[in-house]
Amino acid sequence: MANDAEAAFQTGRQLALEEDLAGALAAFEHAVASDAEQWKARLNCGLIRQRLGDDRGALNDFDAVLKNKPNLPEAWYSCAISRKRLNDFERALSDCDAALRLRPAYKEAGHLRCICLKNLGQEETALTELNELLTSDPGFTEGRYDRATVLYRNGDFRGAIADLDAYLEGRPWHYGALLLRGLASHYINDEAAAVQFLSRAIDVEPLKGSTYARRAMSLQALGREAEAADDLARAKSLMSSASPARVENPCHDSATETDGSSSDPPSHH
Repeated sequence: MANDAEAAFQTGRQLALEEDLAGALAAFEHAVASDAEQWKARLNCGLIRQRLGDDRGALNDFDAVLKNKPNLPEAWYSCAISRKRLNDFERALSDCDAALRLRPAYKEAGHLRCICLKNLGQEETALTELNELLTSDPGFTEGRYDRATVLYRNGDFRGAIADLDAYLEGRPWHYGALLLRGLASHYINDEAAAVQFLSRAIDVEPLKGSTYARRAMSLQALGREAEAADDLARAKSLMSSASPARVENPCHDSATETDGSSSDPPSHH
């Protein structure tokens, strides 16, 4: 049975590489059924479920792994990812702490810890830890985006712009970063840059009405009244046609996602 489990595990790895997630999950589940000690297969079951959006199912797999392998930092970190995605930030923070106790230099867990702190309202602590993270690894651009959201909320728009420019070098079409860059430019009265970045954000997400409304403000400041009027009309049309569940909230802070999902930036204090 152990040989059968190992063969199924290797099949699962190959299918995962080929992006056949359903096939990979079936293979890993077969490995677990053949050998209950196949913790690597169980961990991979969770990782595949995570990729498929089944975070509750993934947590069941990670918890099962941790019962037998409590000193596995990757499993704690994987738990934290799913709990964060389920908005359980307190438990995600605890999972990050567990991963970091086992591996103090676990950069990804340290970054996710900062995201959890930010969502729990502990922004100053998050900023301190992000500064430490980026001092130790200046090339860690994911951390720059999250630090930019905190700096923006604190009114440090130039600091936010510096981080966003570094982030956008590697991810030039990230909607949340483009939008935040445009708004930060607006608040330092660089309306030409604001229009430039908000236009790029609209290219990425052309159906978000609030982005047109924001660009209209900068266009008005530049004296481009006709274009501003067109943007306001477009914004009104898009926002009035949105279903109640999808009405945009420009103060909603979903800019902490690490998967690059489109998001509105946070409001600044």
